[in-house]
Parts: sequence; structure tokens; C-alpha cells
Amino acid sequence: MENPYQSPESQPGFDGAAAGSPFADHIPAGRASHVPLVAILMMVQGGFELLFAALLFVMGVVMPTSMMAAAAGAPAPAQGPSPAVMASVLGGVYLALGVLVAIAGVLKLTAGFRNYRYRGRTLGIVALFSGLATVFGCYCFPTALALLIYGLIVYFDRQTAYAFELGRQGQTPEQIKACLQRFG
Repeated sequence: MENPYQSPESQPGFDGAAAGSPFADHIPAGRASHVPLVAILMMVQGGFELLFAALLFVMGVVMPTSMMAAAAGAPAPAQGPSPAVMASVLGGVYLALGVLVAIAGVLKLTAGFRNYRYRGRTLGIVALFSGLATVFGCYCFPTALALLIYGLIVYFDRQTAYAFELGRQGQTPEQIKACLQRFG
């Protein structure tokens, strides 16, 4: 009985992308061929994180100012911190979150540019984990988590490690892709 879920490579008579096949040049290079896509996604994610960090910086300045303006005519509270203290704490929280998200964004942009040329695998892994820092109120967290999972699957692959080693030795992305297709 034939298994309909069986891979075509394991079925008798399958010759794959044989030498004379029109698909011989398009043999996938395993997960290493996903590195440019992960790098592009990291750069996009980093750009959005920098945009959000800018918004947090603006909020860190605008919110305390508007809180102080709103509290100017109100009587001082009998208990608890004054409006000035609350405004400065809120502004500090926004600014701290902005710095955290900005660091993650710059790290992703830098790693994305380097990883696109198969350089800096460790930096790419660190940049992927930096997305977890955006859990503190960033709309970017769900996509950062998805990118982390996808990126780790790609970056911890043996063939990807070999591709980054070739990049570290100075080979161009085209040479690396050709090498991976040849020995894939």
C-alpha cells in the first residue's frame, strides 16, 4: 500500500533534480537559503521597532508635560505622590522603554545587514533574542516572537552554520549559494 504522505524522494523511480532536469539549478540549499529572508525580516522588524522607540521618546516628553498642565488647576492630593512625581515617573518609564526598544531595533538592523551577506551569525542570534525585550508594551512583540522562532530554526541548522563560516572566510553570498547548491 502506498503512503500518500510519503516524501517523493523516498518513492521508487524518483530521480529528483537530475543533471538533465530543467530544475537542476534550483536545488534548494536547505535552511541556509532562508538566511537572506530572515535578514530582511530582521531589518523590517528593526525599522518598526525604531519607529516605535521614537513614539515612546515623544510620549516620554509629551505625557509628563500634559499631566502637569492638567494638574495645574487641581488641588494637591491628600495622600500619595504629587502629580509632579507621577509625571516624572511616567516620563522616565516611557523614555526607558524607548531606549530598550531602540537598542533592539538598532541591533536587528545591524544584524540584518550583516546576515544578508552571511556574516555575524552570533550577532543575528543575539538580535533575534533582543525582540523579547519588546514584551513591555510593544506592538512588535508578536512578530518579534515569530521571527525569533523562525530565525532560530534557520540559524541553528548545520548547513547554515557552514554558510556563515564560508562568509566569515570572505566568500560572497553568490559563491556561498553556489557552494551550498553544489554540495547541498
